[in-house]
Amino acid sequence: MQKLDPRLVGIAENVRLCWMLILVAHIMQSTFENELEQCGVSAKSANLIYLIKAVGPDATPSSISKKVYLRPNTISSLLTRMERNGLIVKSKGLRKRNQVRISITPKGLKSHELWLEKATLFNDIMSCLSADERIQLMGMLKKLESSSLEQAGISDTNKMFPKPL
Repeated sequence: MQKLDPRLVGIAENVRLCWMLILVAHIMQSTFENELEQCGVSAKSANLIYLIKAVGPDATPSSISKKVYLRPNTISSLLTRMERNGLIVKSKGLRKRNQVRISITPKGLKSHELWLEKATLFNDIMSCLSADERIQLMGMLKKLESSSLEQAGISDTNKMFPKPL
């Protein structure tokens, strides 16, 4: 019987860990999306409103795309759909006329409130971890984020995790 190359064992373990992360994230996201859709709010719109609120009055399509690591054209089409649905308003920048600013409408704020109500679902999911375990997990996820960004050749100056509101 041939011995398995020890490097492959490490690779297999890392692939399994990555797939587990992807699977858990997918399950959490799907559950959250189902909760929000019952209220007539898409998870993408709700998450972008959360981000726009976190960025504040300086929110632009460019600043948002950097926070979520999506291409500007992807963010632009999402924002156009959100504007069409009355969740946000795009306006010209005061200093730079070619820059677009994003602000949240009252309807968008209402969807943000729904998002916050449904986000308690994450409390239920995370309740299986102690406070120390959650802190450790956040530290590990930040390391993985930095490593992933480095591998993708993306500057990590615009961290994915915004400050809590």
